[in-house]
Amino acid sequence: MRLSPTLILGQLLVLFLVGCEALPEARPIPDRSFGMEPVYIDSVQGRTIRTFPPTGILDGRAFAVLGDTLFIVDQLRGIHIIDNSDPSSPIGISFIDIPGCTSVAVNGNFLYANNLVDLVTLDISDPLEAIEVDREADLYPRPLEFPEGYIGYFACYDPSLGLLAGWEEGNINSPECYIE
Repeated sequence: MRLSPTLILGQLLVLFLVGCEALPEARPIPDRSFGMEPVYIDSVQGRTIRTFPPTGILDGRAFAVLGDTLFIVDQLRGIHIIDNSDPSSPIGISFIDIPGCTSVAVNGNFLYANNLVDLVTLDISDPLEAIEVDREADLYPRPLEFPEGYIGYFACYDPSLGLLAGWEEGNINSPECYIE
């Protein structure tokens, strides 16, 4: 059986018309709205890793364990090193400030973590003074330019203002971006 070009074109037209929907009307931009706004960091500050005394965990996510030591990622902030030799009373050892950190792995005296889009290797022989020994630049994809998992208005990311280190809630003047 041979199909005519007119029949094929007609079927494609029906599929096209059935699959299309009218575009929604443009969403009006409010003068002020509660939403998410980007947290910017300059490239030097964003790639500076420092060790501090222990501090509270704000947004604990991923973790690694080596012997009696816990390494807990504080989302986008860094890594807490905790002595867990007595699980009923863990003791903070230090906090490694690693901007944009979301993951951690440990092998012997080396800690591996992402620092924004770079993979860094830290010598943690002395957990009170972590030392950067290697950096693989631009190993990870750039972070999303919108707040992942969020619905509502947000301030648009502007790369000219710095690296995107995360998102925070706030009052936004004339937000031009919206996610449904």
